Amino acid sequence: MFSNILKQFSENLDTLREFTAIAAPYLTKKQAEDSKKNAEALFPLAVAFHQIDPTKHSLPDGVTQKNLQLSTNNFEIKVNGDEASNDREFHIIFHDKGTAEAFHSAIKKVSRGSRQIQHLYDVSLVSLISNVEWFLSNILHEYFDKFPNAVEGKEKVFSLLDLKSFNTIEHARTYLIDTLVENILRGSFDDWLQFLKNRLKLSCGYLDANYDCLTEAFQRRNLLVHNGGIVNNIYLEPVCKIGKEENRSEGNHGREINGAFFIASGDA
Repeated sequence: MFSNILKQFSENLDTLREFTAIAAPYLTKKQAEDSKKNAEALFPLAVAFHQIDPTKHSLPDGVTQKNLQLSTNNFEIKVNGDEASNDREFHIIFHDKGTAEAFHSAIKKVSRGSRQIQHLYDVSLVSLISNVEWFLSNILHEYFDKFPNAVEGKEKVFSLLDLKSFNTIEHARTYLIDTLVENILRGSFDDWLQFLKNRLKLSCGYLDANYDCLTEAFQRRNLLVHNGGIVNNIYLEPVCKIGKEENRSEGNHGREINGAFFIASGDA
């Protein structure tokens, strides 16, 4: 009954997966090339990272502690915070306009590459969830078409104006099913599960192992579409239930979502 829908859904996922697999390496390679081309202009940043943590960030090739002073005549690094802390920050102070302009230009180019990579995954996630919505919509329509009695009479009360707009009972039934499916899709991921379990009598147990990640993925998609990817309480409320309560901290609210957020703060 659902074979064509399943086949199309599978093809949609394969297409999205292949597209991302092709685009991601290209963007990553391009970003690496831009970083290499602008290595000289980004030298102050490399020095700053080295001063923050020499064990993780080595100095650029050819630069040693002995000749470092000669290489940093045009700028200086100010590091704030305890050396044992993970919250250290730095400030780069430039002594000439040319070095500063070259640095800021290089930062823009490299940052654009990072945003392009993040945008690829954001768009892919939105597309993925949209495909899941399409899949569920078609499954539900097919189900109610095959089992019309599954639509309960209490689902909808038609007004007199509604009744006048229907040419046939079949027209009214189709409208009822469309409205029911749309209302289901407007619900949360948990609402979907409850409907599938209670009305369609599906156990959905195979989703248990990935429930946390699925919940976060749907919330992340909503955050990207409706709030520009900025973390808010609508996102944090369900995510905190499956992660750590500390996710609700003020430091997370208003933060831009990224690929590492949920894993780093929720231990998913």
